Amino acid sequence: MREDELEAVAVEWLAAAHAAWPQVVLDEEAFVAQVAARLPADAGPDLALAVHAADLWLAAACAAGDPTALSAFDERYLAPLGGVLGPSGLTPDQVDEVKQELRRKLLVADPDRPRIIDYSGRADLRTWVRTAAVRTGIDLIRRQRDLPVDDEELAALPAIADDPELAHLKDRYRGELLTAI
Repeated sequence: MREDELEAVAVEWLAAAHAAWPQVVLDEEAFVAQVAARLPADAGPDLALAVHAADLWLAAACAAGDPTALSAFDERYLAPLGGVLGPSGLTPDQVDEVKQELRRKLLVADPDRPRIIDYSGRADLRTWVRTAAVRTGIDLIRRQRDLPVDDEELAALPAIADDPELAHLKDRYRGELLTAI
């Protein structure tokens, strides 16, 4: 993209970012450079304007640790996830666990930078976060399903053979079952 085209697009990016997040402060030159670096070398103005600049603005501020941006991100994107994750069968506690795991993964520099910096702006941030939430929820379900069971817990469970009702039913209907088979 030519320099004059980038300047015109940058004005649009910054206008969208300031309109969406007027309370979030970020270095404008660094932001424009970061967004421009994500574009393909042969990108034209149309492709550049398709970037979700306002969402990238918030993501960049979150990656920088801005408290206002972090609060806005939590309120706008993480708080409503109960409606997305609830139908999947997760309990409210599990939904809270998914949200906390997303905060850790996306917003904490672990080990060297927060993962929200990987947000490219090609899709809107809400879709990106929801996708991450669903994947995190699936991972949580898999981890809980694959938990090893303690031998003491198994020993405390009643054995099927110890069930007197089941033993009575087996005795009562054993002949009829053999005849039917």
